[in-house]
Amino acid sequence: MSASPVSAPRVGVQIANSGSAALDPGVAAMAVMAERAGADAVWVSDHLLTVDPGGERSAGVAASGGYDPWLESLTCLAAAAAVTSRVTVGTNVLVLPQRNVLQLAKTAVTVDRLSGGRMRLGLGVGWNEAEFEALGQDFGTRGRRADEMLEVLRAAWTGRPPAYAGRQLTVSPGVVLEPRPVHPAGIPLLIGGNSPRARRRVLEHGDGWLGLGRVGQFSLGAVAEILRDLRRHRSPRPGFAPQDAFTLWAPPGETRRLPELARGLAEAGFDEIILHGIWDQSPAAVADLIAEVREAVGAGEADPIPKA
Repeated sequence: MSASPVSAPRVGVQIANSGSAALDPGVAAMAVMAERAGADAVWVSDHLLTVDPGGERSAGVAASGGYDPWLESLTCLAAAAAVTSRVTVGTNVLVLPQRNVLQLAKTAVTVDRLSGGRMRLGLGVGWNEAEFEALGQDFGTRGRRADEMLEVLRAAWTGRPPAYAGRQLTVSPGVVLEPRPVHPAGIPLLIGGNSPRARRRVLEHGDGWLGLGRVGQFSLGAVAEILRDLRRHRSPRPGFAPQDAFTLWAPPGETRRLPELARGLAEAGFDEIILHGIWDQSPAAVADLIAEVREAVGAGEADPIPKA
């Protein structure tokens, strides 16, 4: 393993917008707790709906046999931004090809403006075929649709996107999307996924990579090699420095391993480490864990939160 990074990575927290915690303590309360505990970013996941396949269990089904509540991601980020002042807010990851690209551009820039430029979009292509079908989208062409959407998103944030005619999308001439994002380069786009195809999108369209690993089920060495490979082939993109982040997903009982694993990811060179699966414990334990991770990666104490 290499020496400690020149600058310490940010520490992000995935707040629960699904399951019981999404409603109690709730998205806004978790965002406040994370910021006050020293997190630099809060993230939420994304599913627009759940499909019940004739009574069989599927994604989103709770242990009781019912379905977990799943709050819409961009609405949750607006709520999180409204009660915080320092953390960035982002999707980890939004299922891009399920959305209308111009509506997504408008909603994202609205959150960005209301938050003072704190919005980031983590984007993926999705995996649930039944969900795509229920939303009227073709599962088989989702990758090609995502590629075209990534092109259109950046153009939309100029305020005057040119007409576009792709195989999956069209944009009429004369479209006006105001206001523009706070930052002239737009909203940072982080591409989620560990597959070769996802990595290609990072290089072609992204401002960074958003990797994911479940504690005990990924190789730190392999992840570090992916990051090195991306950085070898990446061309500078105007506007943003690369923002490569990795999500550490801890199943119940495994959060104690997060500081050590975060240290390894920091040494590999990631710009942000995101803690996922930490809300099955008390707020005090969550705060202690965030502090331990910050110490492990050399981030030190977070900037103080201004008092209301």
